Amino acid sequence: MRRTSLATSALNVLLRPATAGMRAPDRAFDALVVKAERKTRAHAVAVPEFVDDLRLLLRSFAACPGLSPMGWHEYELSRYGLTAADVGAAFGDYADRYCAA
Repeated sequence: MRRTSLATSALNVLLRPATAGMRAPDRAFDALVVKAERKTRAHAVAVPEFVDDLRLLLRSFAACPGLSPMGWHEYELSRYGLTAADVGAAFGDYADRYCAA
């Protein structure tokens, strides 16, 4: 069974250029700050704690493995103490009915 639909895979490929900020989050953040300063006619130095915290948040998102432009992640069942059999027991009827093989 596919983990993602063909449409999602296609969107991820098309949106891949948008992930440039994930490879260089500080550069992407600096560009956002400049844009915000121009638009608001304010200066980021007036709120350094906010800017630093937001920069850290963006770095954290960028460092997240499996993050795609669509925002979905791949998870390892073992990380949550689950097995494929556990998921099958819980969602088997749903998967049989709604998920294409």
